[in-house]
Amino acid sequence: MNKTLLKNFATQARVRLMKDVAYRLGLMGITNKGNAQPTVRQPGMEAYEYAKGEQFKLFGTDIEARRHLAEEARAKGFDQLVEEVAYTWFNRLIAIRFMEVNDYLPTHTRVLSSVTPGQTVPDIVTHALDVAGATNDHQGDDISVETIAAANPDWILVMDRDAAIGQEGQAAAQVLDNELMANTTAWSNGDVTYLDGGRWYIMIHGVDNAVEMLSDASVKPAASAKLNTETPGASIDRLSIMSLRIFHLEEQLERTDVDATHMERVRQRIARCRLQQADLLIRCYINSNNSV
Repeated sequence: MNKTLLKNFATQARVRLMKDVAYRLGLMGITNKGNAQPTVRQPGMEAYEYAKGEQFKLFGTDIEARRHLAEEARAKGFDQLVEEVAYTWFNRLIAIRFMEVNDYLPTHTRVLSSVTPGQTVPDIVTHALDVAGATNDHQGDDISVETIAAANPDWILVMDRDAAIGQEGQAAAQVLDNELMANTTAWSNGDVTYLDGGRWYIMIHGVDNAVEMLSDASVKPAASAKLNTETPGASIDRLSIMSLRIFHLEEQLERTDVDATHMERVRQRIARCRLQQADLLIRCYINSNNSV
């Protein structure tokens, strides 16, 4: 075992994580010089100036999350807070790595690497859509009304793909309007929701759209709900994908066959990716401290 290599990796990872966390905190006015006051404060919104003429805005529950971080920075000290976040996530990633190389993960699917030699994309990404007995084109599998009726779901969410893409065909509402469906629990209780096809099938991404998607599905957070990001596995998945994205973007900076404009766009994309990466690290730290 090359212990020097491991020691160097640990040191570099710690420095990198601390740098990303400190950058994200700085956007919210939390630095080693103290906690800044918002430059703009409105109901449900606060803004902090992180550079001349540049503001970082927080909305809703993010304001409370920022307050929690500011209190921790004040109580422990900025450097200690940054150290804790980096230390927490370093341990989590190492634990995941240990489990996957020893095949201890419940799904037996690697999260940070691949069993395929030479493949840099983690198996959890390449196998994310794998379902036993499903087709391999990931365009959806046929399911009959009889199958739905036999499953007797409590809720049914319907998304009319044909309508979303302007393709002719029988409307989803007509397909489901029959005696078999009428006898299901979902139909009897009125728990059949027709989703906005354009929003769910075409747009998909984006925070604003995600909020509207949840609203379509009648998903409402409890008044006492704490700020959370997602499952630990999904968080690790996003961190893995973001790290790969940054890695390949940084490779672009070594190219000699592109102009300065292209290089500047790549640098801007790297900056955005690092911001998103730091944001996820901070949020996961908050959630772990809020967990009971």
